[in-house]
Amino acid sequence: MSTVRSVIIGIVASVFALAGCGGESTTPQSDSPSGVTASPIPADSTGRMQIGPLTPLSFTVSVPVTGLPPHDEYTPTIAVDDVRIEADADTATDRIVYRFTGTGVPFWKVGYVAEAIPYRGGPSLGVTGQAIMQIDIMGTATPNLSSAAAPLAGPEGSRVTHLFLLPDARDVDGTTQSFVGLRTGPRPFEVVAVEDPPQLIIEIR
Repeated sequence: MSTVRSVIIGIVASVFALAGCGGESTTPQSDSPSGVTASPIPADSTGRMQIGPLTPLSFTVSVPVTGLPPHDEYTPTIAVDDVRIEADADTATDRIVYRFTGTGVPFWKVGYVAEAIPYRGGPSLGVTGQAIMQIDIMGTATPNLSSAAAPLAGPEGSRVTHLFLLPDARDVDGTTQSFVGLRTGPRPFEVVAVEDPPQLIIEIR
């Protein structure tokens, strides 16, 4: 009787060992019920850029941009002059390009958010897509726009569904705020500042 029991125990142990090996090699492990591992959301990106000559030239800007000198010494005139959405099929890259006019030291922050909430108040914007990217360009002069412009649609083949551009007119050193809808989930991105002509480029891969 003891011999039979030993054989059964040995067989059961072998079956569990084989099942463990098979799970390791054929079935990916995941904490999600569906077995699909969610991609991590890329971290926010921040920075600043100098556009045009500054007066006086010797001061440094602290972060956040609220540390600017008094307006009688320095008044920013930088504003967003143009926005474009570009799709590069060869590299599978989408680019959002902001062009500037005037002079100043804008500070920018780019990241993914759960909702498109305007700083100036009101309901959240109806941004379509599986992910929402928010681009804040702080330290800009109040643009001529009195309200949110009509959303800009992405070109054919782009991940971008559309882009909202709206100013924040709470103070002189306002924030130009953008929300971008992506057809896919959050994608890796890089922010590039170009001096001539002054541009801020967000590359989404």
